[in-house]
Amino acid sequence: MKTLAGSSESHQEDRSIDAILQYKVDTGAQSNVLPIRLLRIIAREKFDDEGNPKPEALEKNEAVLSAYGSSVIKQLGTINVPCKYKEKINSIFYVTDTSGPAILGLKACTALKLVSLHCTLRTNQLDQADPTSSSNAPAQNSGTCKKS
Repeated sequence: MKTLAGSSESHQEDRSIDAILQYKVDTGAQSNVLPIRLLRIIAREKFDDEGNPKPEALEKNEAVLSAYGSSVIKQLGTINVPCKYKEKINSIFYVTDTSGPAILGLKACTALKLVSLHCTLRTNQLDQADPTSSSNAPAQNSGTCKKS
């Protein structure tokens, strides 16, 4: 688990609430997930007195989230959360009613500089100059893949 500083700005009051959020880094995840119980902690102003999200708190979204193994996770909507680790970013989180931890997906992890991607590209090519040549050893190209 990593710790992330997040803030939620209140539109009714001229102040922001800084909160520390522990989350799980999941480089296999295509999106960020925030359980509603944790959202209540970092953005109290988004909830009414009964603990229910105010109508404007979450943006409606029809995306279907699925966990590893294809089980469907019901999402309640999305919210934009300013996040800070080594970098400051605004990141969209799908809000869920789950008991698990907050999850940061690959895109947010790389933007915050929690992870970096390094890969090698290898290609196998036959010798095009002489198709009858017995020296058909694969050509190897090595390089670094960078996110553009």
